[in-house]
Order: sequence, then structure tokens, then C-alpha cells
Amino acid sequence: MRKKIYVLDAAAVLHGFPIGEEKHEIVMSEKTMEEVISKKEILDLYLNIGKLKKAKPSDSCVKQVIDVAKETGDYAELTDADVDTIAIALTYLQLGNDVVLITDDYSIQNVANKLSIQYKPITTTGIKYEIKWVTYCPGCKSKYYDIDENIGICPKCGHTLSRKAVKKLKVK
Repeated sequence: MRKKIYVLDAAAVLHGFPIGEEKHEIVMSEKTMEEVISKKEILDLYLNIGKLKKAKPSDSCVKQVIDVAKETGDYAELTDADVDTIAIALTYLQLGNDVVLITDDYSIQNVANKLSIQYKPITTTGIKYEIKWVTYCPGCKSKYYDIDENIGICPKCGHTLSRKAVKKLKVK
């Protein structure tokens, strides 16, 4: 029987995912735990009583998540903690577990969907489309694909860069 595992991002904790009431395994990355400093005491309690576990992603899953996030155009929007969170979900999924990623972050959902990772939002309706994004300059019309960071300013003309969808696929 496949083990059900919930992988939480920061929003799941901040918006009150019921860690103490859940019967399935719940995991978070250390980087994500550092993002929710305001909930440190409660996270420490759940760690100490075994309701929550720290998890580390495999290096190969981190690389796979980064590659897919660059492909979708979401990479510049993701923090290191976000990448780790998705990679942890992918790691558990590849080990044959039933994984649900709990997140309200649309970029995380977009990358998770592309990787066939089930996700569940907390306070939002979730994404309706899997989107491929492009960063572009509204001034000189230059397009930047697969950028590694949110550079913000066009290196060619100095205008503020924007992002737009170039491909949308309805999410099942």
C-alpha cells in the first residue's frame, strides 16, 4: 500500500494547515521552516511530538525541478525553499508514495502540475491553466527565456521587465 505524504510550503503553515489533526505523514524542508519564523514554536512542537518531519530532496530531483521551472518560466519566481519543497514532493513521489503538495503559490502549482505532482491549495482555488511564461521588455520588446533570476531591468534598454503567458493548457 502506498504511503500518503503531505509536503507543506510556507503558506500551508501560515494559513493554518491542521498539522496536529492529520493522520498522514507531513514533511517540510528546513528552508521552508526558516521562512515561517512566526510559527517556529509550533513547528518545533510538532517536530518534537513526531507530527512533522524535516525532509531533504534528492539532488537529482532538485535539478529536475529547476529544469522544469526554467522551461515553464517560473524559476525566477521561486525561492530556494520553493524549489526544495517541490523537489521533496518529487523525491517522495519517485519512491512510490502518494504525495500531495499543500500550497497556494501559483508558480509552485504550475511546476508541480508539469511534474505530475498532485497539489492542493489552502485559501485559493488553485491554478486553472498550466502556463509557460516569458519575461519580456515592454520598451524594446526583447524576450528572455529560461532566466535564472528575477533581473527586473532590461539589460538592453533599462525598462522594467514584465512577464506574460505564451502558452496555456487547461489543468485537468
